Amino acid sequence: MFYPKQLLLLFFTLNLFQYSLAQNFADKDYYIVDSLEVDKISENDKLLIDSCLVLFHNAKHDTDKINAITIIVEESWDDSVWPKYNMWLYHFLKKSLTKQNTKLAKQNLLKSLAGTINNIGFFYNNQGDIKNALKYYEESLKIEKEIGNKEGIAQSLNNIAIIYKNQGDIETAINLLHQSLKIQEEIGNQEGIAQGLNNLGGIYNSQGEKEKALEYFHKSLKLEEKGGNKQGIAIGLNNLGYIYNSQIEEFLKKKSDPKLIDRLAEKAIDYYLKSQTIYFSLGNKKGIAGSYINIGIVYNNQSKNLTSSTTIKDKKEKALEYYKKSLKIFKLIEDKEGSTYALNCIASVLMDLNRTAEAVKYAEQSLVIAEKIGFPANISATANLLSNLYEKQNKGMKALAMHRLFINMRDSINNDKNLKATIKQQAKYDYEKDKAIDDAEHDNLIAIEQKEKEKQKIISYATAVGLILVIVFLLFVFNRLKITRKQKLVIEEQTKEIVDSITYAKRIQEAILPTHQFVKECLPESFIYYKPKDIVAGDFYWVDKKGGNILFAAADCTGHGVPGAMVSVVCHNAMDRAIREYNLTVPGQILDKTREIVVDQLNKEISIDDSLMESIRDGMDIALCVLNTKTNELNYAGAYNPLWILRKGADKIEEIKANRQSIGKVDKPLPYTTHQISLNKGDTIYLFSDGYADQFGGEKGKKMMYKPFKNLLLSLKNEPMENQLQTLSAHFESWKGDLEQIDDVCIIGVRI
Repeated sequence: MFYPKQLLLLFFTLNLFQYSLAQNFADKDYYIVDSLEVDKISENDKLLIDSCLVLFHNAKHDTDKINAITIIVEESWDDSVWPKYNMWLYHFLKKSLTKQNTKLAKQNLLKSLAGTINNIGFFYNNQGDIKNALKYYEESLKIEKEIGNKEGIAQSLNNIAIIYKNQGDIETAINLLHQSLKIQEEIGNQEGIAQGLNNLGGIYNSQGEKEKALEYFHKSLKLEEKGGNKQGIAIGLNNLGYIYNSQIEEFLKKKSDPKLIDRLAEKAIDYYLKSQTIYFSLGNKKGIAGSYINIGIVYNNQSKNLTSSTTIKDKKEKALEYYKKSLKIFKLIEDKEGSTYALNCIASVLMDLNRTAEAVKYAEQSLVIAEKIGFPANISATANLLSNLYEKQNKGMKALAMHRLFINMRDSINNDKNLKATIKQQAKYDYEKDKAIDDAEHDNLIAIEQKEKEKQKIISYATAVGLILVIVFLLFVFNRLKITRKQKLVIEEQTKEIVDSITYAKRIQEAILPTHQFVKECLPESFIYYKPKDIVAGDFYWVDKKGGNILFAAADCTGHGVPGAMVSVVCHNAMDRAIREYNLTVPGQILDKTREIVVDQLNKEISIDDSLMESIRDGMDIALCVLNTKTNELNYAGAYNPLWILRKGADKIEEIKANRQSIGKVDKPLPYTTHQISLNKGDTIYLFSDGYADQFGGEKGKKMMYKPFKNLLLSLKNEPMENQLQTLSAHFESWKGDLEQIDDVCIIGVRI
């Protein structure tokens, strides 16, 4: 099924289009698109593309090819990747439609084509080309209506609504969003409902109806969390951060306690950082930049409630730092709306810092872009700022012209028609959902008007009934409070039981890990850095002794937390069986047998109606070594996880590559290769999972990557192994900072 990219309403909507000056393009025969710079693509996207292209090149039917490329388009958020594959898909579908004769085949192709056209509109909207964006959204809507695809119709209506909202036509935007939401409710699409609720919340917020906006945001986030939609959860967290920031602005007007404002600021920044962490994991530069600009706004708001000029300047400079980070990304991805907003924020802070000439430069750039894309809100904000700046420069005519522009744009956004449209559309939506109640109330009003003589009697009865209802309601509330208290106690008890169970599971998992004493007996000059993301982990380390050989491994099982821990127990037991039951000591043979046992335990293929159900593909990546302590001969085999060797006195790390297949269910399993390496006294070897190098952090919030990880190990080559452990741990915490740990971490270092 084809799921078009959604245009989600963010408070600071950010758009992706990454360009590059490098010309090292990938092979088009394999990658099927022009000008793809593989070296600049994230590791996740590389793996995604490689996996899908394997399916594509092995596909025997066009449908399989379409499905493979569709996965790339929908799973990648890198604008140097997905638009290229989306255009390839567009042309391929157009060509395929000319070959098909059956109605069903054509309908399926048209459904996919509508999705690619929607994505083209999404791309143009990101570029600020609103005319073309609207053109392609409407073309997509036309096809969806022709084939009767309700989900596609709802998505297209949603996207068109957002454009009208940005252009200041609130009445049309709300009307379209309610149409979209009604369809999503009819078909039971929870993700679509969540997106519609979020977008309506954004519009109500822009109209100053904060309580209504908050209601919609909470409903949306609850649905996104229930569905596990990371993109939607990130948006919901962003919106909660925005609400706290709005409260700061309200308390600033009341000149509230600075400590209260600081607490609100901490909460807002916390939500923005949580949101940004998810965007980093998705590779969504759009969301990353939005978080930067939102954090900058919080710091700027904090500065408005301070009295010390030094402290005010510090907060302003901090805000400026985050604004410039966001602008850098906006320019990189050619996001015009984001750029004009960031430029405006930078100019505003520079004006506060009395750097007027610089401020004018940024504000004028912002206005040029804002007028080009034609969004009244952006034009209004920038014109107001420029009016104040020109006044400070004693440029009266320019200041007056900007003030008039500001007034015109402001009125076009917040005029009475738009405010009435909001109320009218909300009433209409509520009316359609509660029609029976409304009809009854309407009949009562007519009856009252027709029977003036009985008015007092009816009022008396109504008052009596009202009092009875109040009493009943109070009894109901009292009863619900008692039930709620009981439920709270039950939930707290259940939560405690769950946490206790997971903690006990941790003890079980720790019990299967080798003890520190046993590790030191087997490998005296060694360290193990083991840091689970959650209470229990998918990563584990393994050490055993067989004759004159020491066997040790660092393994990374599918997932983390409880699911990862469950898989790790299966994989750990499989390795133990491979050695003890089958008496194996050659790493490649151990991994072959381990895979066989794991597949047997985790996967069962069940034939139904001559079709094969998809089997479970959980498993692990691993680096396994067998060291002969007498000869210092090392045998190694790996599943995706390599072996690094740092020879004594060397300035470069040698890498022994692993087989590129996991321990688990694969389509064409191959035997694992055993590598034989001669080591000398003083040589050091490292085994690891991907959690350390994949951690986001540093000043720019990026992944650490493997090259810096290598350089860190090289810098520690003369240090004792215990010192290496302490440095690796301290560096990881410093790098991660306040960001969330994204995966389990396991590193084994052994010096011969």
